[in-house]
Amino acid sequence: MPNNHSELEQVGLRAVHFLTDNPDYLGRFLDQSGLSIDELRENIASQELQTGILDFLFSDESLLIVFCSSQDIDPAHLQKLYARLTYGGESF
Repeated sequence: MPNNHSELEQVGLRAVHFLTDNPDYLGRFLDQSGLSIDELRENIASQELQTGILDFLFSDESLLIVFCSSQDIDPAHLQKLYARLTYGGESF
């Protein structure tokens, strides 16, 4: 079983790809974050960007469910990982 760090990193990268594969969601994220598409491309592997995308997904429960379903991720498990990232001091 992967440790939390590598698992969070994998989920973060999957979240980046999920957004880039869904233009409507990507547009919403770019609008809310203030990033340009070029800035997204330049920072695609950054922990900060991946965390921001997870924050975005967790801000909209219906979007979070779509992401989890499309990635075959248990939402409860992702919530635990996200809580550790957000409140437990763990980072990517």
